[in-house]
Amino acid sequence: MSAGELLNSAVALMRPRAEAKGLDFSMVIEGQLPGTIETDGVKFTQILVNLLSNAIKYTQQGGVVLRVRCRVLAATGALELVIRVEDTGMGISAEDLPGLFEPFSRVLDKRLDREIEGSGLGLAIAAGYAGLLEASIGVESRPEHGSTFTFALHAGSVDTAAMLDAKALLAQERSEPGETTAVASLSGLHILLCEDSSAIATLMTFLLEGAGALVVHCANGRLGVEHVLSSQRRGEEPALVLMDMQMPLMDGYEAARTLRDHGYARPIAALTAFAMAGDETKCLEAGCDFYLRKPISPATFIAEIAGFLEGTQDSAMN
Repeated sequence: MSAGELLNSAVALMRPRAEAKGLDFSMVIEGQLPGTIETDGVKFTQILVNLLSNAIKYTQQGGVVLRVRCRVLAATGALELVIRVEDTGMGISAEDLPGLFEPFSRVLDKRLDREIEGSGLGLAIAAGYAGLLEASIGVESRPEHGSTFTFALHAGSVDTAAMLDAKALLAQERSEPGETTAVASLSGLHILLCEDSSAIATLMTFLLEGAGALVVHCANGRLGVEHVLSSQRRGEEPALVLMDMQMPLMDGYEAARTLRDHGYARPIAALTAFAMAGDETKCLEAGCDFYLRKPISPATFIAEIAGFLEGTQDSAMN
């Protein structure tokens, strides 16, 4: 995979969120990096997007820096790509650090004496994917002084890697061998995205809008149901609901059943991570029509949706 493309795409996705909060946001490449790295691009991107989203979420002033460098491991001579996400946010207390990468872990904002909103799955997912990539992930933090998350993974051999400087990396374009630039069209479709992870929602919205869809995002099932019901009253139902199955307040299973009980008959796609045997059946029994696993693949996400919608239209005509 092109190292520049992976880094540039994550930065492009997250920059609007940082700028919307008035934060400084930058990527700093220290020294030379391999032009390509052998990794799972989807998982790599999701880790990076989750870390950047987390940093932006907890930073109210100052900024976020994505710092990237490469080092040679003395024991093996292998190259290691080291990515640091540095923020000037609220920081994390020592007692919160040990469980930070555990599922459903939430940080307490001691200034307001309340937990930060969210499912608490973003860092757990990042850690899970890092394990699958045989990479490491860690954090250093001080309350009121910000946090630094470090993600490091194997980047090839020092003897064979073609190294590039920052200017060349930033100029890398989407030119993977065999990659197609054709994108399925969802032009004009009203799509409701129910997803509590802001990082995943940002990525999905970016892809959906790039295919021409009109996207409304709701952070939990309850808000999603309210949106559909109000749209029904106006005669403007979403053509498709993308439903995360694990959300606070009302999960995707309950939300899908509620929508079906209120007469919503258009497609509902289940979105879930860490899928286990029986999950697909459970989603279909709740009222979903098809099933998309996370992490999504940017290369196939739109095509999968378009293909299913085209299939339902063909069935309706026969």
